[in-house]
Amino acid sequence: MVAGESITRQFTPYKDGVITSRNTFQRYYTQAEFKAYLEGSLGETAIAAGQGVFYCKANESPDPSNTLCAFYSNPFKRSS
Repeated sequence: MVAGESITRQFTPYKDGVITSRNTFQRYYTQAEFKAYLEGSLGETAIAAGQGVFYCKANESPDPSNTLCAFYSNPFKRSS
């Protein structure tokens, strides 16, 4: 999940994340950290499409509908 300092300040810091009000651990990423994670994992350039949303080249397919895939920092949002 992408969050700024204003979001993370309201929780209890714990290691590389926070403990939420529901007593669960959550790791938040800055936009730059999330981009670096995607690029390092996929070996492709990530293009920011919005806060926590990136497009990356999926493969070398000649079919244009199969050349991009979307990555969201929120696990409840899915690309179509």
